[in-house]
Formats: sequence, C-alpha cells, structure tokens
Amino acid sequence: MAGVLKSDIFFFVTTILVVIIAIAVVVIAVYGIRILSDIKYVSKKIKEESDEFIHDAREMRLKLKEKGNSLLGLMSVIFGRKSRRKKD
Repeated sequence: MAGVLKSDIFFFVTTILVVIIAIAVVVIAVYGIRILSDIKYVSKKIKEESDEFIHDAREMRLKLKEKGNSLLGLMSVIFGRKSRRKKD
C-alpha cells in the first residue's frame, strides 16, 4: 500500500512540474516572438535608412562633380546655400 501511495505522490508532483515547465516554455516563446518581431522592425528601418543614405551620397557625389573635385567644391556642396536669384 505504501508503494501505491508513493507512486501517486510521484505522479502528482510530476504532473505539476510538467505544467509549470509548459507554462514557462509558452512564456519564453511569447517573449522570443516579440523580440524577433522587434528585430525585424529594426532591420527594416536600417535598410530603409541605408537606402536613403546611398541616395543622398549619390546626389552629393553628382553635385561635387558639378562643382569640381576640389576642397572648395566639397565645402560649397556641404555648406553651400541655395541660389538667391529671383525666379521670373
């Protein structure tokens, strides 16, 4: 009779531990999915910004070619003001 009682206690404790472990796995999975979603969002933003940076760098390179490949030309591209001519 004592053996049956010990086995009942063993199965009860084992069942409780399996439920606790299952809940922990679900919680970890939910947080893992959230983290992966955030990583996907950040990588998408980095891709968009890098594409814009490449576009801006190309524009700057074209402007620099128009102004001449000198330090003065570079300074006018970076710090230059737009033309103040009146448009007719």
